[in-house]
Amino acid sequence: MSDEKTWFYEKDGERKGPVEPAAISQLLAEAEITEESLVWKEGMSDWAPLKTTELLPASGARPTPPPVPPRERQVEGTGGTAAGGNVLQPVVEKEDIPVREAVLRDGFRIQIRSSLGRAWELMKSDFWPFVGMYALMAVMYSVASQLGVTVFFLMFPILVGFNWYVLRRMRGETASIDDLFFGFKRGFGNLAILNLVLVSPIIIVIIFAVAAFFGIVIYVEEGGGSDETAIVLAASISILLFLFFVVVGGILSMLGYLACLLIVDCDWPWKKALSNAWRACRGNLLKIILFYFIVTSLSFLGLFLFYVGAFLTGTWASMAISQVYEDAFGDSRE
Repeated sequence: MSDEKTWFYEKDGERKGPVEPAAISQLLAEAEITEESLVWKEGMSDWAPLKTTELLPASGARPTPPPVPPRERQVEGTGGTAAGGNVLQPVVEKEDIPVREAVLRDGFRIQIRSSLGRAWELMKSDFWPFVGMYALMAVMYSVASQLGVTVFFLMFPILVGFNWYVLRRMRGETASIDDLFFGFKRGFGNLAILNLVLVSPIIIVIIFAVAAFFGIVIYVEEGGGSDETAIVLAASISILLFLFFVVVGGILSMLGYLACLLIVDCDWPWKKALSNAWRACRGNLLKIILFYFIVTSLSFLGLFLFYVGAFLTGTWASMAISQVYEDAFGDSRE
């Protein structure tokens, strides 16, 4: 790659590049982009309109159409609007997010340390908005969990919202609080079905485990065995249950996250999303189990830090999962 190919630009909500400054000049002259189009290169803290960078004086070109006016954002509680990229303000007018056709990268392997490291760096770059979005998602999930069986239809649409928000930020796209609800706008039915498909095995195992514990109690009370025997049986079931949740639960969890993101990112039916998620996971089963153990441990660690810490560790763990998805199905990096 030439040292001059350092610029990225945004077009139709997608990141393009890297390209040389001359290519930006040509696109501007052909009205493919405008002076308001967002550009970025290494060293810039955030994306900026082309007209505010050194590219415009260098190009000397002007597009024929007038510049696209900046999108306005409704400011809650004021009745007014404000320009800019405050992620905590809902977008009033927003173009449709294009559907991607994801392809699994050849030889994809989960990189646990890299995913956690990149997630941490991204989290530090805009700490409170990320934590705030995760906390809002957690509150939404907590409320939904009080609605009985309804939660089985709302769980995945709610959970995928934060990962989708993170994914758009990773891609250099403009993300807002609206993205937390994107699972209700695209693929809601497929997300609900996927939720039922993946949660059903866990529910069945829990029912059998509870029945087994009751069976042990009845067995002992009717004189079928000693208390020591009951303790050994109960301990054995507990160990098996723990292993199930670590091994099977970890795999199902990663399958669920990847499939959910494929549904909202590509607008795929749940079967196609789940099939492609399995293709990504089947060569990484041991790493998935280890990854799940690490992120679950982080979440429990956060609970011990005055409970509020769960928002910090939960944010980090969820952002790492978005990194795994982008490694598996993201656009090819040049």
